[in-house]
Amino acid sequence: MENFLNELNENETLRESFLAQSSMGDAYEVAKPYLGDMSSDEFSNEMIGLAKNIVEKDGLSDEMLASVQGGCENESVAFYTVINAVEDGKI
Repeated sequence: MENFLNELNENETLRESFLAQSSMGDAYEVAKPYLGDMSSDEFSNEMIGLAKNIVEKDGLSDEMLASVQGGCENESVAFYTVINAVEDGKI
């Protein structure tokens, strides 16, 4: 994941492609070449963890933090939290 995040910061084409995605599955397909042997489920869990860290750093409400924690039903919240952080230059 670290390799992908570094590449995301340095590669504008990759960043634009990642930002154009509308689901965690689509984002995984963009990130896959930079993830080694990380599975889609592992990527999803990493994205949820990353989103949780972003929310904690931004000092958002407990409700927003709670919406990022958890499983599949919160995958899209995590995805868009990370997308917004990439757009804002936080990642």
